[in-house]
Amino acid sequence: MKCIPVEKDWGDINRCQELKYAYMHFHGKSMDESYVRFRANVIEAVSELRAMPEIPFRYYMLSFNQFIEEKEYDELDAADTAHCYLRAIELKLENEPNVIEPIMNQLYETLMHVADNQAAFDAPINIYGSFEKRVEKIKLIWKAI
Repeated sequence: MKCIPVEKDWGDINRCQELKYAYMHFHGKSMDESYVRFRANVIEAVSELRAMPEIPFRYYMLSFNQFIEEKEYDELDAADTAHCYLRAIELKLENEPNVIEPIMNQLYETLMHVADNQAAFDAPINIYGSFEKRVEKIKLIWKAI
């Protein structure tokens, strides 16, 4: 999935506010260009990501994956970045598995890295829960598809 999503891939952007914001912040952006949005406010960016239709979601989820792999996030946002990453995957698998399932193999290595390195993301378990347990849940949902 190397092509930047085009206008028709976005569908009716007026169907919800989050999709309008997603379109405004991501439309026409390359993977590297989308890092600006993830850096500016990862929580809002991932909320927008989750509202995207299939093709833009896959493209920008892979971008977010790459953003984490390349450690492009600010250290102060590391915990929220990892948490949002896991939550985005978990919610898509629960609510729209057909949208995320085709890219799950591409997300897997980073998913496991996040699970195995909670301390490196400075994400206390008492605040963020156990990343390992969340990833186990994600893998169970994925396996059931």
